[in-house]
Amino acid sequence: MKRLKFYDGDPTFVTVFNNNFDLVNDGYYILRGDMGIPLGDEESGIEDKVLINVKPEYYLFEMNDEFRHDEVVNNKLKEFHRINLKHLTAEEYIEYMNSES
Repeated sequence: MKRLKFYDGDPTFVTVFNNNFDLVNDGYYILRGDMGIPLGDEESGIEDKVLINVKPEYYLFEMNDEFRHDEVVNNKLKEFHRINLKHLTAEEYIEYMNSES
């Protein structure tokens, strides 16, 4: 998993829930992990899905069986309130891997 310093490509990502992340098809992806403060009601303990002060992090990875079962990766994913994925072609993946970002 390679962290990108910045991402300025297509902003369209698909949201994936943490408990379904291992069901994602094999392939190449950019992951946008959103950290932020979820809005919610303290009295009821219900958190809203809306985040404020969102600080995204971008990672490049290849989804395969080894990646699915990596404990370090799974612990990192738990830090994010929302996980968003963008599928890449093999050429796009290689281009990002060779970039300085």
